[in-house]
Parts: sequence; structure tokens; C-alpha cells
Amino acid sequence: MNKQSLCLSLILGLTLSTTAMAADYNSFLSPSSLGKDVKTVNSQYKLGLKKQEGGGYSNSDAYDCSVNVEANNRNLITRIQVSPNTEKCNYQATSSGASFNAKSTRTVDILNQVKLEDIKFIPGCFNCPSRIELPDSLVVNRYQDKYYTEFEVSGYNGNYHDFMAKKLFGSFSQDDYYPTMDKLEEKLSNSPDSYDRKDFKLKAIQTYDLQQQPWSYAIGLK
Repeated sequence: MNKQSLCLSLILGLTLSTTAMAADYNSFLSPSSLGKDVKTVNSQYKLGLKKQEGGGYSNSDAYDCSVNVEANNRNLITRIQVSPNTEKCNYQATSSGASFNAKSTRTVDILNQVKLEDIKFIPGCFNCPSRIELPDSLVVNRYQDKYYTEFEVSGYNGNYHDFMAKKLFGSFSQDDYYPTMDKLEEKLSNSPDSYDRKDFKLKAIQTYDLQQQPWSYAIGLK
């Protein structure tokens, strides 16, 4: 490699590194960002967001953290989600009465900051396709807030699914397992308030791995 090529490589590397570090995630990841104009916030916090064909806004893989933003037809932000692109993804946020550090906060740490009445665990799927495990969601939704906070946690908690199905439908055999899970998914989709049952919440807390760190953090308008 000649000197000119080496210099160019160093400049490009420095540029990418600077880009990855430029975004101000900590200031952006606030409930106050909800309802604001996407372009204004994007410029203010150097997020690198670009409109996607399928709708919404996302940044590129050049950033340490992946940011996805949903907006209404007036380009006002309705939902923000952030997850790691690299191990360097680091941010801190506070919402719904809970503080979250991307590097250290565990699921149990979140639960210790909120009230049982304000949480619910929502499965990502009930009959997950083979070898595909979608994350579940821990949602914190306080009545006094105009928004909710959502954390992606480890998915497909079979013990939680079985408990809810038995409480709603009674005992079932393994031969009826998959049809029962389909029935459970339909039931909970039509009656999402069922997730607010105290016995469901306590079973979820008992059966999820609370020592794991959530994969992503999101806030959205109700």
C-alpha cells in the first residue's frame, strides 16, 4: 500500500469513527422527543436518520446504535427504538419512572424501579417458527404518562404461555398444544387487558430470566 492509499484509509477510518460517536443518544432518548419533527430532531442530535421505503426513519450500520423512528403524516415522532449495532453502543435513558443503562441494566433492575400495576409482559409469538425466536416485550405504562416504555427481553417463555392458557381455557394436552397456543394468541390479541392480570404478571416475573439485559429500548406515544 502506497502512502496516498494509506492516508486515504486513515481518513476514512477516522471519519467513520467520528460519525459513530457523533450522535447524542442520551439527549434524544427522552419522552420530550416524542411529538417533535423528525428532521429537526435528526439535525439537532446528529442521528443520521433517513426515510425508509417501508415508512419510518432509520440510521445506517456506520453508527454503533441502531435507531428506528416512527412518525405520523405530519412527520411528528410517535415512537423511538434503539438497539445495538456494535458492542460500543452505549446510552442512558430515563422514562416511565425507570432509568436504563444500555451497558449494565438488567431486567430485574427495571422491575425494581416500577410498580407491578404498571407493567406487562407481551410475547413476541406463541407458536414461533422453527429456529426463530422473536423477543418478548416488557412494557411499562403508567396512567399519568402520555407515552409508554418498552424493553425487548428474551423470548418464547413456554412456562408463561402454558400458565396463561390454563388460566383462560383450562387444562390441555400436548396433542392440543399448538392449536391452544393459536387460540391463546387470538384471545390475547382481542383482549390485551388480560396481560394486566396480577397472576399473569407474577408468573412472568417468576419464569423470565431477569438477570439478562434487555436487547432494545423504546418509547412511544399512547
